[in-house]
Amino acid sequence: MWRRSERAFRELFENQYNNLEWYAFGFVRERETARDLVNEAFLQLWQRRETFPLERDPIPWLKTTIHNRALNHLRDNTKFHPDLEAVLHQHNESSASFDPMEFLQLQHQIQMALEKMPQRVREIFLLSRNENLKYQQIADRLDISVKTVEVQMGKALKILRDTLGEYLTLILFFINFYEMW
Repeated sequence: MWRRSERAFRELFENQYNNLEWYAFGFVRERETARDLVNEAFLQLWQRRETFPLERDPIPWLKTTIHNRALNHLRDNTKFHPDLEAVLHQHNESSASFDPMEFLQLQHQIQMALEKMPQRVREIFLLSRNENLKYQQIADRLDISVKTVEVQMGKALKILRDTLGEYLTLILFFINFYEMW
């Protein structure tokens, strides 16, 4: 059992590390940050080994810990549109675990939504979300007005809302991962 010896704990670590690193990467999309999240979760588990319930499986606990730490990292280190903070808070409170199948479905739905966007709308949206450019910076780069950027972003967000209705809270966390597909 992993609680009884360092060797058993090391086995748990070695057997689960890659899966948990991939799990964390799915949230933060930064390999070093994902590794840090997994290492911190394992360290916390080791520190709690004496009080951790014998009948409890450590893997769901590790996933929940990583999930919560990833959301905290995203909240603290990601630039969001001001209106999206409330949705992040809502998702953080209502989501206790993450389903990999849901993530795959979400990837597919995001790709479909992006493909539905006219090229210019998609270009402006991705400049905003992936490069974290402000509307003025996008306007300067594309030699268009800020108002045009605002209108195009409104169109992009409407397409996302229409296409991703049920996935809207999750989309906030994964929209930057479109490049993986």
